[in-house]
Amino acid sequence: MPRKRVVSRTISTTSARCLMINLKTEEPYKETFVINGSFTREEINRKGERLFNGPGKKFVRCVKVIHNSDLYIMPEADFIKLAKKSKKEN
Repeated sequence: MPRKRVVSRTISTTSARCLMINLKTEEPYKETFVINGSFTREEINRKGERLFNGPGKKFVRCVKVIHNSDLYIMPEADFIKLAKKSKKEN
């Protein structure tokens, strides 16, 4: 009996625990953000204001980084049914 064909993909993410400031109360707090890709603490500190500042909150610095790499698998038939076709590149 042949094996069912599957499509698999390993996706890396970075969980960044960041020190934030609540701009209304001026109280510090920690918030965790999940970013696609693999980033160091230094990279997150450089890009943090652009990525994490928002209404009522301000990024201060990244205090902890955890890298995750997970394997996702689905049957090929489901992939074909759900995926969008891409234009061929020359």
